[in-house]
Amino acid sequence: MRLILLLLLALAAPAAGQEPSIRVRDFDALLVVTQDGTLDVTERLTLGFTGQWNGVNRDLSLRHKTAEGRTAALDVEIGSVTDGDGKPLRVEEERIDDGWGRRLKIWVPGARDAERRVVIRYRVANAIRFFYEGSEPGPMDELYWNVTGNAWDMPVDRARGRVVLPRGARPRQHAVYTGAAGTTLAASNAESRVTERGLEFAVTRPLESYEGVTVAAGWAPGFVASRPSERERGVREMVRLWPLALPLLAFGLSFRAWRRRGRDPEEESIVVRYEPPLGMSPTELGTLIDHEAQMRDITATLVDLAVRGYVGIEERTEEKLMGLLSSTEFTFHRRRPREDWGALAQHEQLYLQGLFQHATTAEASWDELRAVAHASGPAPEAARGGEQVALSALTDKFYTALPEIRDAVYESLVTRGFYLRRPDQVRTRWMFLAGALLVAGAAGAGWVEGLAWDGVSPVALAAGMIASAVIVFIFSRVMPARTPAGARAREAALGFREFLGRVESERYRRMVTSPEMFERYLPHAMAFGVEDRWAHAFEEIYREPPRWYSGSGQFRATDFSSRMSHMSSTAGSTMSSSPSSSGSGGGGSSGGGSGGGGGSGF
Repeated sequence: MRLILLLLLALAAPAAGQEPSIRVRDFDALLVVTQDGTLDVTERLTLGFTGQWNGVNRDLSLRHKTAEGRTAALDVEIGSVTDGDGKPLRVEEERIDDGWGRRLKIWVPGARDAERRVVIRYRVANAIRFFYEGSEPGPMDELYWNVTGNAWDMPVDRARGRVVLPRGARPRQHAVYTGAAGTTLAASNAESRVTERGLEFAVTRPLESYEGVTVAAGWAPGFVASRPSERERGVREMVRLWPLALPLLAFGLSFRAWRRRGRDPEEESIVVRYEPPLGMSPTELGTLIDHEAQMRDITATLVDLAVRGYVGIEERTEEKLMGLLSSTEFTFHRRRPREDWGALAQHEQLYLQGLFQHATTAEASWDELRAVAHASGPAPEAARGGEQVALSALTDKFYTALPEIRDAVYESLVTRGFYLRRPDQVRTRWMFLAGALLVAGAAGAGWVEGLAWDGVSPVALAAGMIASAVIVFIFSRVMPARTPAGARAREAALGFREFLGRVESERYRRMVTSPEMFERYLPHAMAFGVEDRWAHAFEEIYREPPRWYSGSGQFRATDFSSRMSHMSSTAGSTMSSSPSSSGSGGGGSSGGGSGGGGGSGF
């Protein structure tokens, strides 16, 4: 008895030492193309199980490449899964690969140290590719099918198959590809033969894990009833391009919105005016004209506050390299106490707060500084401020005050009744809509591409949404609308700009009456961008520097205007700067075609 037990243990030892494994001994595929264009697939798998197994997974890929090169989803209907004797096997189905694959979990009885046969039958409704006149292969129907799939994690000792075409059809061209996915060498390690009804093929060597076999067969059109006619194909392609009509819809809706809410009242004639309308500040006038509080409008406030006695402007030129180079620095001095700022408009108060937020104590008052600079005594109405700030010191600091300043300007125009809604917010909403269309276009195109929905072209959808976004963005520039009062005020502002810009002409020269007029309207001329013309008109009568300015050299109105313009431009770039941040036929392949997938054991 002991001898028998030892003999049994000796026989069991080699088997116990073997790792469990599965091999596909034979993969035999029958691919039948029916006259209605469906593909009936029958896969007969002979599986060799070593060790204990429950069954095998057959993964079917649903990816299909159409004749136009688009990715579509295969319409697969599982028929039956049986053993070699035709008895149904237990099957569990699940989606894999984000919906681009279907797994058949097939339970195989007796899958222990044995060979078992599994027969899988399924039908594919849209596997055939249809080529037309003008395509590279010419008019042709084609089956381009990944027979085994390239995702088997086990070897395939033998792979073979047959393609059966509709009655009367014969392959006009064919190819067989073997190896890992992407192998393009046709007929590599495979042999094929054209038959009366189709094609037979077989690999000439075993396939390693993740190798597969793909077959392509093309035949003359006319044997598959589901082939669309040229007209049907053209209509289908036109339908897929429907998103290209979206820009027309976007334009129509935007134009309708503009007619209802974005148009100004009808413009009346513009009459030249010799003073700003309703005592409006340069910033408000510049914003009213183009709906936008630009930096040119905002920095005009600086000169306006200087003219009105709140700020003193000091200009210093420093020479370098023995006079070969020079740099100019502007320093701003507070001339009135902070409690006097309450009489100013909200945006002017905020401007002064942002200007002197980083001020330092001056060594001398503005009176003393200007008296020394001009040797003509202090300005009689000037008050000792004791605070100063250099323009360069505002770099990457003043920008934090700009949003509140702009808000105050827009709110002032709404309060005056010139707008029903703030123009910046109207423009922002439309720009946000344009951005949303861009995002929706990109996301929608990716979604359509991912779903392989053939009813719409992803490229057309992306192009249509981008064009729609551009149209909406263009309309965002014209959607802010003034009220009738705002339209009349704008016309008055344009009339005042006409006077400032053409004051040199004989018609308006008689209105140039005093040096004080030059100072009073210089900020408005700067906001309108006509300060040079304004200064030329006062060249002969404005010879002394204003009491709010301290500089060196001879004084001329045109030179002074040019320096103020330079200061405004420099201040605009300096005050808007913010800290930056940076960070650091034979054209196929194995694994190509439709279908495929792979398998594994469990």
